[in-house]
Amino acid sequence: MEISINRSSSTPIYVQITKAIEGLIWDGTLPKGTKLPSERMLADELGVHRNTIIKAYGMLMENNLVFSSRKRPMGYFIKDAVESDFSKKFFPLEKPILFKLRESEQIFADSYWDDERQDLIHMSGIVMDKTIGPTPKVDNVLDNVFDSSGYNGTLSYQKETELLKSNICNLLSERGIRVEPSEVQLVSETNHAVNYLINLYLRFGDVVIVEEPIVPDMSSLFENKGITLISVPMDYDGINLEAFEDAVMRHKPKFFYTIPTYHNPTGITMSLEKRYAVLNITHRYKVPIIEDDYQNSFGYSGEHLPCLFTLDNTGSVIYLDSFTMAFPYGAKIGYMIGPEELIEKLGYIISIDETYISNLSQYFINEYIRNGGYEEHMRRACSVYRDKMMLLTRELEKCRSLGISYYRPKGGVVLWCTIASEINGQELYKTCLDKGLIYMPGWIFYSNQSKGYNKLRLCISRTSNEEIIKGVSIIKDVLENIKK
Repeated sequence: MEISINRSSSTPIYVQITKAIEGLIWDGTLPKGTKLPSERMLADELGVHRNTIIKAYGMLMENNLVFSSRKRPMGYFIKDAVESDFSKKFFPLEKPILFKLRESEQIFADSYWDDERQDLIHMSGIVMDKTIGPTPKVDNVLDNVFDSSGYNGTLSYQKETELLKSNICNLLSERGIRVEPSEVQLVSETNHAVNYLINLYLRFGDVVIVEEPIVPDMSSLFENKGITLISVPMDYDGINLEAFEDAVMRHKPKFFYTIPTYHNPTGITMSLEKRYAVLNITHRYKVPIIEDDYQNSFGYSGEHLPCLFTLDNTGSVIYLDSFTMAFPYGAKIGYMIGPEELIEKLGYIISIDETYISNLSQYFINEYIRNGGYEEHMRRACSVYRDKMMLLTRELEKCRSLGISYYRPKGGVVLWCTIASEINGQELYKTCLDKGLIYMPGWIFYSNQSKGYNKLRLCISRTSNEEIIKGVSIIKDVLENIKK
């Protein structure tokens, strides 16, 4: 489908697309019953935002030229007199697909697809800031990686794996976590680790308790395996203990999944008192914990509360972490800490799946840790993110009178904001997007999505200072117009 766009024209792009498709319909190029490209596919093809295609398809439906099918086959189709019978057609390859992608998960995923677009200010997905480059010590690492002397060719996959496990143990010891390499399993990401834990321990219909709000890709990971999620609300200092214990007693969960340090999306850090209380409850009811700690390195004060894994004395906590936000080149390497028996069995299963971590990435991280470049880089990254968060909160103070407030986190790269009840959260999100700012709307983090329309999550992980200032000015302008 050939569509030309004049980007210098005063006619909105979505109107140009609408008119172009109308022309193709009237000249017979797109006959009745033709399925149009998906929103994402056509947006990628034309180099526009998905919302632009949504607007264009909406106009075509208003003009009674296109209809949207919510049944199989799903999509947009050229209007046909027999559209009411369309869902009766049988498409055998579409029927067996069990994976469900809710609108909230689609929006969450789309933010990462849009991450490289130059026309947007990105305050949505958590992505490593490419401008926080590695230290000069990385040059030696690269020299060693590509050394042609033959030395590096003798380094086996297993040797690098064991060395990285030892290095991880050394890094963790600085946080007060004492483990042996035999208690460490490498994975590609923390989500990867959770997926394996689901396969090892959970069956269809089992219950897992989670904090709410929760990141959509994590809830999708559980729910698409038939796991029932019980969401428990959070207080300013962590999960609500009364609601948590009640949920544990009533639902008898197989696990409690938590992000106690710099929780995503709220930025909340569970207090030390609540950490002990949570462990007391889970011990009494024999509920193991999955502790996800992937933002732990980005504390603003340099102080760290002991993790649940360290405080636990029963071997009931599985600890997850990742280099995704720490490693300069974004290597997909994470790890899981747990009892030796679990780690041994998990390693066997991963070997059967032939899921291996890049040997080159392992070598790079090992060398970077060995020469001190990693610690130097992390100190710089923490400083940069702390300054960015301070800038963001200072700029947002200019919007407080317009009905926006926020929870100030002690670390991490996300800021959880609340808008006044009289402000339309959807209108704010869509208008900001049209003006070039993309962030995460709050409702996508809730199972009952009506809860989050007065929330939004701003992420500073890849925005420059100039973009932070401009992004907040967009929010301010939109709020001012909404208030009029």
